[in-house]
Amino acid sequence: MEEISSRMSLGEFLRSRRERLTLEDVGVVSYGRRRTPGLRREEVAQLAHIGTSWYISLEQGRNINPSEDVLNNIAKALQLTEDERHHLHLLARPVQEERVDDQQLNAALEQMIMAFDPNPAFMMGKCWDLLLWNKAAEFVFRFPSFSSQMQKKPNWMRFFLMDTTQRTNIKDWEA
Repeated sequence: MEEISSRMSLGEFLRSRRERLTLEDVGVVSYGRRRTPGLRREEVAQLAHIGTSWYISLEQGRNINPSEDVLNNIAKALQLTEDERHHLHLLARPVQEERVDDQQLNAALEQMIMAFDPNPAFMMGKCWDLLLWNKAAEFVFRFPSFSSQMQKKPNWMRFFLMDTTQRTNIKDWEA
């Protein structure tokens, strides 16, 4: 879903930058009145030294992966600023986070958390999922008994907001 919206944003970005330019801005003589504000897609493709159908596909948000050179040529053709050029690259090739599987913790980390007993210790993932906790955390925070075989790890935020016993422990719960 993220990729689809990113592709659509790329098309909207390219279209907005294409429409703000005139033929005179890129050094081409204009003959007569134009129905399209700014440059036509064909003109941008020609200025960027790429195929017209390829540029149209890119602007329409189709699933194509332009190279860095192609993006730089488009940026040059559209006379983008350095910030706009950077934005173009981010839209066309979003940074893919290397997702580390939060559910698989190494043995050393597990030993460390368990060694904190009698002090409560727990570890959460990016989405507030409880990944690991010790016996003291079970007692203090009323976590369920830890088992590495659990199919689904409890979510701390959901647990905190939905558990009625948490409300009694906090003096000004409503605030």
